[in-house]
Amino acid sequence: MKKNYDDLYNKFIDNDLTNEERKKIEVLLKTDKNFSLALKAHKFVHNTLFEIPIIRAPFDITSKVMEQILNDISEKYKNNYFFRVIVAVFFVLFLITILVFLQSKNNVQQSTEFFEMIKPYIQSFVQQIKILLQSNLIKPLGSLFSLIVFLILYFTVNEHKKFREKIKQF
Repeated sequence: MKKNYDDLYNKFIDNDLTNEERKKIEVLLKTDKNFSLALKAHKFVHNTLFEIPIIRAPFDITSKVMEQILNDISEKYKNNYFFRVIVAVFFVLFLITILVFLQSKNNVQQSTEFFEMIKPYIQSFVQQIKILLQSNLIKPLGSLFSLIVFLILYFTVNEHKKFREKIKQF
């Protein structure tokens, strides 16, 4: 069975041994050939690591790397408006659903200040949507159906773009 003495090797190299650990190392050096070979290998690796020259990174390396990352990310999002449109549409649908729910409650006094601020702007639109959404089952089913349709469209458009790029390579 192979024992793991890594902690002991490191303490020996760093000269951080207690008296008990020092005695244990002396006994192991006399009795265990593998221990002495492994200790020599640890010393060699430790000394070799300190001989490797240190190359200092430029002072502004972090800002250059972050700038490159931001440029790559912004290019990716500049080319992909479709996903942002889907998110915006879902946000608007979610907002409309919440507003219809809040307005359908009998106690309008409990509605939030936000609702009171935007109420004049969307009241007529909400009334039209309310007529369509009379059933409580229609709301979650419509949302789920919309989500599925938009996800299918999103993945279809992305796969089409990838396919066109592959064709352009030939």
